[in-house]
Amino acid sequence: MTFVRNFDMEFGHGRPDFEKSSFVEAVSRAVQDYKLMFAYLHSSENAGSLEFCRRTLCSQEVVEFVNANFVSWGADVRSSEGFQMSISLRAPGFPFCAVVGASSPQHLLVLQQAGTWLAFSTLSFFFSS
Repeated sequence: MTFVRNFDMEFGHGRPDFEKSSFVEAVSRAVQDYKLMFAYLHSSENAGSLEFCRRTLCSQEVVEFVNANFVSWGADVRSSEGFQMSISLRAPGFPFCAVVGASSPQHLLVLQQAGTWLAFSTLSFFFSS
């Protein structure tokens, strides 16, 4: 998908293994794999999103943790699907991360975090929840 290609061009390949599919398809894969889904909504117009990607999302610890424990999906909020998901997930700001679980075609938001924070705080957020 365009998001993954653009993300790689901007930040390199050291990133979570984002699904190259729609949100719904990624949720279905998470259900099939008995995992939760890590969703990331990116705003390239937000300096905090750029810093978050460089310092946190692409850090080795976060990449390893997300890849080992989640099916991951991402989108830029300038895309139609990214914009729609920002509304559906009620993203209060960017960067926006959520952990999504599903037992049916409808998704359930489990955890969410918006704004910039350090890699350690991100891992603490997931481990403590």
